[in-house]
Amino acid sequence: MREVIDTRYLKHLETMSKLIWQLYNDNMISEEVAGILLDKHYDRLQHKRYK
Repeated sequence: MREVIDTRYLKHLETMSKLIWQLYNDNMISEEVAGILLDKHYDRLQHKRYK
């Protein structure tokens, strides 16, 4: 059961990452915004402003 949950979670992370980069490639968001979204998505933010 845990493997199924882990696989779904990883698939979700991959899907969201692809969506963020697609928005960047379509010039809908800047590289800075893409970075902030990815940092927040992967929970790797250090700056309190974006938490």
